[in-house]
Amino acid sequence: TMSAAVRSERENPSQRWSPDSLGHGLLLFAAVGVVWFPVEVHPFAGVVVAGVVLALSTWGWRRSSGKTGGALVGGVFVFALLACSGASGWDPARAVGEIGLVTAVVALAWLTSRARPPMDFPVFLAIGLSGLGVWGIWQVAAGLDSLLPGIEGLPDAARAYAEERVAGRRAYASLPLPSHLAVLLATALPLLVTRVKATPLGVIAAGGVSLTVVGLAATKSPVGIGLAILAVIVVVVGRNSYRVLFGAALLALALVAVVAVRPDVARLEPVALRADNWRTALWLSETSPCSGVGFSSFAQ
Repeated sequence: TMSAAVRSERENPSQRWSPDSLGHGLLLFAAVGVVWFPVEVHPFAGVVVAGVVLALSTWGWRRSSGKTGGALVGGVFVFALLACSGASGWDPARAVGEIGLVTAVVALAWLTSRARPPMDFPVFLAIGLSGLGVWGIWQVAAGLDSLLPGIEGLPDAARAYAEERVAGRRAYASLPLPSHLAVLLATALPLLVTRVKATPLGVIAAGGVSLTVVGLAATKSPVGIGLAILAVIVVVVGRNSYRVLFGAALLALALVAVVAVRPDVARLEPVALRADNWRTALWLSETSPCSGVGFSSFAQ
């Protein structure tokens, strides 16, 4: 959606709103909604996503070419394979939920590609993400220990992560999972920086930049803060396409700097968990490359 909006702005600066804006508005509502009410903590958010997909299915179909039917048949075939894999896995019930989420994501991507969104939508999304910074700042200001009573009602995995965030005095807003708040704020920052102008929306974008920066500081995530800075550099430098390689080189150098500043980065939980995932994937490809272990069984 973001890249389509950037292309639209370059090719047709006058395009702002169209009859298709309603469809993209619903997608924007779903995106911001599941960020503030994540599925891991609020299961009903999955129902909202499913409702948006169903509501827009006709909208997307009418804007599709005749070749869509073949793609739909292929999608149903892949879904059937995933369902068979999930039924034979460690936890079939969990697999059904995960397959449904994958299907919703693919459907949302398909719907988004049916028409170009108004060019203001990326900044609207970024403003919705930056609002999480207010939540994080409030958590730190009110005292993270005061959040412990409310944590008890979370699912086991989410509760463990939230307790870890509180113990580390790290804000997490609606997402008691490793680095998720920092990553979302790092996503919002470059989108907002490029829209700071002497216009009403530009002033709101400037306020969003302030909230994002303070919220990133409240997360105490060196990796998230480093990635946010790098994203801004890459976006600003990469506005001329021939400088993209230069921006990528800056990204590599900055990542080296982050590792140098934090020599324990390899032992941080988000990095260690991903290393475990890669080791598990390597083991899986060696022991069961064709049939796998069943959808949703990877963690076991």
